[in-house]
Amino acid sequence: MNSISFIPGMRQEDLASIIRHFNIVDIYELKKLAREKKIRKLKGFNSKTEMALLRGIKLLESKPGSMPIGIAFDFAAILINQLKAWPQICQVLLVGELRRGVEEVRSIELLVDANIEETIEVINQISLVFIDSIEDAKIKLGTPLGIPLLLHFSSTKSWGNNSILTTGSSKHLQALSSINEGLPVFPEENEVYKYLGLPWIPPEIRETGFEIQIAQENLLPKLIDLKDIKGDLHLHSKWSDGSNTIEEIINKGIKLGYDYITITDHSQSLEIAGGLKSQDLLQQIVEINNLQLRFPQIQILKGAEVDILPDGSLDFTDDILKKLDIVIASVHSHFHMKEIEMTRRITTALKHPLVKILAHPTGRVLGKRPGYNVDIKEIIKTAASNNKILEVNASPDRLDLRDEHLQYAKTQSVKIAINTDAHHIDRMHDMYFGVQTAKRGWQTNEDIVNSWCYEKLKQYLLNI
Repeated sequence: MNSISFIPGMRQEDLASIIRHFNIVDIYELKKLAREKKIRKLKGFNSKTEMALLRGIKLLESKPGSMPIGIAFDFAAILINQLKAWPQICQVLLVGELRRGVEEVRSIELLVDANIEETIEVINQISLVFIDSIEDAKIKLGTPLGIPLLLHFSSTKSWGNNSILTTGSSKHLQALSSINEGLPVFPEENEVYKYLGLPWIPPEIRETGFEIQIAQENLLPKLIDLKDIKGDLHLHSKWSDGSNTIEEIINKGIKLGYDYITITDHSQSLEIAGGLKSQDLLQQIVEINNLQLRFPQIQILKGAEVDILPDGSLDFTDDILKKLDIVIASVHSHFHMKEIEMTRRITTALKHPLVKILAHPTGRVLGKRPGYNVDIKEIIKTAASNNKILEVNASPDRLDLRDEHLQYAKTQSVKIAINTDAHHIDRMHDMYFGVQTAKRGWQTNEDIVNSWCYEKLKQYLLNI
């Protein structure tokens, strides 16, 4: 297997370009090039490319027992595309923890409609994986991620019941077995659930078994779906540390079918991210107003991601903040404060009359840091009492708020925004992961403000 066929955080085409240019044969040469700052000299690459390479290599070398969802998903997507290219493979479905939206997965699992012997021949042509073991209806593959990839096999006739069995969770399957011992054989999942007297249950909530009881009582809510999202309220441009112009972000928003987007570059104290000074933000507002005239088909909201300073005050004065449609408050420094101090810091900011949204409320980064010490229930209660919006940061590196926090926020009637916090227009597709997390938190359209039409959202923001 080619040891540098996949590096977490790197696009396959970029990795292939670097390998071809330098004629690299192993991961050690790649690491050496990045450390010697030679990759940034190539057209289209820079210091961020080298840092991403080194982070990805470090993750692979650590051989963790689990992998953040975004990395595992990217790897699975590449393999799925390669498998689908072969006529022997009738269909492929992502199952297991990835299909349920689990934030850190212990394995990648795929359900395949194909002949096992023919699939083995296909796998031997794919450099990304190698065969570890073969059972009756399952092949275990080794991957460069250090976690296994499991191929489950099914006929078309039994695709429905097998997709449920391989998606799980074990508690969900146990709850189903209490209704009927053994799942009936059907080609579609919804036919299996219907036979059991249940509506189709979204994979993201097939976790505790409690969802079966809710479904039996006909109380299963219609959860938020990716197609319901009408805009992204947290986006970064070249004005701070983003990679794209505002116009490029607008065009991407239009391509995604959005009704609105919000430009929210960093504020002045975050110098490492090119935070905007007050005069910069005022100039950006002028640019957005001009661009709005050119792009009437999408609403371009003026915003900023404003740092919450250690004492809970904000990084811009109120006279500046009043000029914005959306003020997003967030913590980017002094992570090691005591819980009572950090909680007071954030709740103070939430009580500010101009703050609309709290971004990535716990500050965690999957696989890197657990988040700062904070009483998240107190944060949620403060948001509720002050009518503020909390964010699900859809970046697969964050997924913050997490599912269990969302479930509690729902009991407090707190509204949620699913935002990508994208620093490159390609990352605007991370909305998928945010929606998965929101589903796991049992969120509906009424809970998610950026599933609302623009007029409803605008009115809500004005009333905060």
